[in-house]
Amino acid sequence: MTGELWVAVMVPAAGTLNAWVATAVGGCVTLLVWWKTKSLGWPVVSGVVVFGVVRFLNFVVI
Repeated sequence: MTGELWVAVMVPAAGTLNAWVATAVGGCVTLLVWWKTKSLGWPVVSGVVVFGVVRFLNFVVI
């Protein structure tokens, strides 16, 4: 890369509000953990876990 900013677009499979919120929160957590660790493993794990927790809480609470 020669300095361009490459952005990956993440669109959830389900078009529900919960899916969009879970995707946004999971993506933010992934970036935060990546900035801390500068690796790939833990950021992906944390993002997937947070995504799952948000989706699960929606079904339990609502």
